[in-house]
Amino acid sequence: MTAAVRAGVDEAIRKLKAAGAILIEGITPPSYYYGKSRRAGLLISEVEAMSVHSDQIAKYPDGFSRDFKKLLSWGAARPTAELEWAYEHLRNVRSGANSLFNDVEFVISPTAPQQAFAFGASVPANQADFTAWADFAALPATAVYAGLSAENGLPLSLQVMAAESRDCDTLQLAAALEELFGPPASPPGYEFTS
Repeated sequence: MTAAVRAGVDEAIRKLKAAGAILIEGITPPSYYYGKSRRAGLLISEVEAMSVHSDQIAKYPDGFSRDFKKLLSWGAARPTAELEWAYEHLRNVRSGANSLFNDVEFVISPTAPQQAFAFGASVPANQADFTAWADFAALPATAVYAGLSAENGLPLSLQVMAAESRDCDTLQLAAALEELFGPPASPPGYEFTS
């Protein structure tokens, strides 16, 4: 996590505590290993995407980018045991998340380990690590604006996650957090309306 995101999280924690929230800091998602889990999810998406798109790729090869076809071909060529491991790993991630929500009502984390990056810049490899846990575990997650970085003025975002089927609860907490943190800053010439 970058220093700017860490500072933003620390400020959000300060505001939450001042508002009376009871926090348990430092929770690690059970059975979720950022890089390893992300690679498992990527393999599954490549294999499943090849299954969906293979006929169209064969029929209209110029309709798909070289990089996209390369990713799907790589996934489709992986050994069956590797794909079975990936599915089992993500089942364990989901099971671990379900057990965590026996002990806590919500998990609040940064949305990403870094702030927005410049258009056209390379996407950081770990950019989706925090959101991927919610995706793999089938958790509802809602991103909420958390202010601007004191370091560089870029926006900060947190995500609120809850147990499966508690989508409304994440939306309600996100709305309360927006009241606490304030509305997103509007670029010059634009007006924010809620």
